[in-house]
Parts: sequence; C-alpha cells; structure tokens
Amino acid sequence: MNDLAIIVDILNIINLKPALWKLDLCPSIIPPIDKLLQSKYESYVQTGCTSLKLILQRFGLLIADNLVTLPSIGVDITREERHQKCKLCYKQLKNLLPILQSKAGMPGRQGSAFRELQLLMAAFE
Repeated sequence: MNDLAIIVDILNIINLKPALWKLDLCPSIIPPIDKLLQSKYESYVQTGCTSLKLILQRFGLLIADNLVTLPSIGVDITREERHQKCKLCYKQLKNLLPILQSKAGMPGRQGSAFRELQLLMAAFE
C-alpha cells in the first residue's frame, strides 16, 4: 500500500461508513495517514485529517485507557492483543504530533482541521 491515491480512495470509502473502522485497521492505516498529512495535494491532506479525526473520536479513549490499565491476573489473549494494538497506535499517533503542531498555524480550513486534531490528541498527554 505505497500508492497514496489508492490509500485515499480506500479511506474515502471507509470515512463514509465510520462503522467500518475497527481497532485492527488502525495500526495499518496510521502510517499512510502520516504521508497524507504531508502531501502537496489538498484532497489527500483532507482525507488524512478526516481519517485521523475518526480514529481519534472512535478509539482515542480506548487507546488511552489501555495504556494505563494494569495487567489482569490470568491469561486474557484478547485483552493482551488489544493492549498491544493500542500501544502501537499510541506510538504511531505520537509520531504525528510534530506534523499537527507545524500545520496548526496554517490559515483557513486546513489549519482549523489540524487544530481540531491537536485537541483530540490531547487525550494522550
């Protein structure tokens, strides 16, 4: 999935149906979103912002909660897998912070979108 045009097309479909977003999808999608946010094409940046916003709205609290939850006694494979996914997503999302901070000062709709994303990322601080 190195072709950004294909990624944008897929994300535009998923963004239209937010119920399609699953935590399993996030670790694979966040790295390409990084590239989209830095694209020279405004439509790519907008798709990246929309996708990141949906991820943060749907999974931000889940990711943050799983980072501070203490391990349970016994074996809970599902919980351990979710914890690992959340840790990976958290690491990937933190890597996006410099991009969001640098673009938040932009004027217009894009700057507003980046400022909103910064506010949503505040759950991780």
